[in-house]
Amino acid sequence: MKAPNWKASIEKVKVPGNARVWALGGACLVMLALAVMMVRASGFRTAAEKGTLPSAGTMRLVSVEKVEEKGHAEARQNLLPGGDFRTWWAGAPAPQGVTPPDPGASKLERADGISQIWQRPEAPGSITPRMRLEAGKLPAGTYELEALASGSTGGAVSLGVWGRSGDSGFEPIDDDFITILPGAGQAKQYARRFTLDKADAVVVSSHALFGMLPDSKVVWHTVRLTRVGGTG
Repeated sequence: MKAPNWKASIEKVKVPGNARVWALGGACLVMLALAVMMVRASGFRTAAEKGTLPSAGTMRLVSVEKVEEKGHAEARQNLLPGGDFRTWWAGAPAPQGVTPPDPGASKLERADGISQIWQRPEAPGSITPRMRLEAGKLPAGTYELEALASGSTGGAVSLGVWGRSGDSGFEPIDDDFITILPGAGQAKQYARRFTLDKADAVVVSSHALFGMLPDSKVVWHTVRLTRVGGTG
């Protein structure tokens, strides 16, 4: 079979002169558009190499958060490590961040938080035999101590706030800062504020008041210390 002569066939087609002009003009427009696109692409690549624009596909959205919400969360940060009582390793005498009490006075058991059970009240004037949480050195300002607790049974319990009195000792800022009276076991929220006139280490300790019966207990769900005012 003889191959068709395409050149001869094309030459036989009569194309008006004005159609040829329009075809040539259209081809020129296409070439111009392609040239503009290539120049733009080159410009974007150059800008990306200079660091003004990222290369395509190199950016992705990780998270979105409101600045005021983040600031509020930071302001409400609990300054007592372990105050939520969530991390309690097997075999440890107390949750992480909590100094356990003298077992001759009271003991800690796992609960929705921790359950503290007393055999006798602690003697006043020292926090050594007490369960305590330490905030470390804090700047001057106003602070709020909050406790969510259930109880107590058999007597009243207090949370005291202590400050450092020297290189190793502490003295009470208010040893009965929050007092939890005997109740039916419902969880209640307690809160009070105090002011540090100067930077100081702060310790929060619990103790039973005199007159408490043996095996009396309170359940600490959370204990929080937050800064609510002041500069420094």
